[in-house]
Amino acid sequence: MRDQSAIPSVTILLATFQGERFLEEQLQSLASQKNVSVRVVVNDDGSTDGTLDIIEKWKNIGLITKVSLSNKLGPSLVFQRLLMDNADNEFIAFSDQDDIWDPNKLYEQIQLIPKNKPTLIFTNRIFLSKNGKESKGLSYRKINPSFRNALVENVSPGNTILINREAANKLSLHYQADITHYDSWFYLVMSATGDVVHLDKNLVKYRLHDDNLVGLRSIGSFSPFESIRNYLMNAESFKEQEILSLKESDEEYLDRFLGIFKEGDKKIRLQNLLRIKIYRQKRIDAIGMKIILFFGVLFNTI
Repeated sequence: MRDQSAIPSVTILLATFQGERFLEEQLQSLASQKNVSVRVVVNDDGSTDGTLDIIEKWKNIGLITKVSLSNKLGPSLVFQRLLMDNADNEFIAFSDQDDIWDPNKLYEQIQLIPKNKPTLIFTNRIFLSKNGKESKGLSYRKINPSFRNALVENVSPGNTILINREAANKLSLHYQADITHYDSWFYLVMSATGDVVHLDKNLVKYRLHDDNLVGLRSIGSFSPFESIRNYLMNAESFKEQEILSLKESDEEYLDRFLGIFKEGDKKIRLQNLLRIKIYRQKRIDAIGMKIILFFGVLFNTI
């Protein structure tokens, strides 16, 4: 059991860009976290609105302890670089600039992290319109994280993730400049090298608007072919990095998955597709992805 008398220390990594509309409310929710000691490390990626003024205000208050500046690196590179610079902290969380966190988010996550074992824990979230109206987030009956799932689906949104020092050190070893979404990459790596835990509670209000830096910009803004290309990129990067913690069966699965996309004999590509079980959390999603892949191979669109 975790020592209840010790106050956990959490470093929150925050990426900002043109965030003045909602940043104040998010920083207030970070400052309101209960039963934990928090410090916020910020990278601003070239804001020209009032974002830097808000950051300076909260730096003077003491919540923000460090600020770095970049120029349109994009959130995946920003978060990976922030992680590498702060990997030795006890716990690390990742924050978008426009969400609202439940006051118990960090503390409840920490209670489920085993000591000295590299662990990534994520929560559910509620969608919040730019006008503040709540709607249900993506939901599953039960989430079963696994390497095979991480190859074809990301169930761990970055703004809900918390990791411990051991996980941070592992992820820092697998920096990947070419990935599109840092959270799907983290899920894939940690499912192979550590533990991934799902906390079945809505602890983040995820604001949907046209200027979201990461993730959905509006409900229904989803391109299946773009999604598949992103998962393929992750799988190729994973293979190239020769991450050696895979079970033999998962390594075989990875090779079959990559074999779907190789140039050459269409028959062999289809055989690879038919022989693997696409594992997404909802069966209907798995069937849909397999159909998309089938026709993509058949008509040479993937």
